Amino acid sequence: MAVVYFDDIRPKFRPGDIRCMSGKGILLGDADWMCDSAAGNGFDDHGNARLVFSALSEGIMPPDGA
Repeated sequence: MAVVYFDDIRPKFRPGDIRCMSGKGILLGDADWMCDSAAGNGFDDHGNARLVFSALSEGIMPPDGA
């Protein structure tokens, strides 16, 4: 079963998370930005989504805890 951003990923982010991170250039609510397959942020592919996943995995995001 394919993962669909608006069905499977977007609901995991609270409105406050989206507002907070958008000020830092991290566009959690923007499917095009999150699903961009181009390299970036030090990753070979899907750099934006991998950056977010990395921050979540390291406990950097969200700033108020999981």
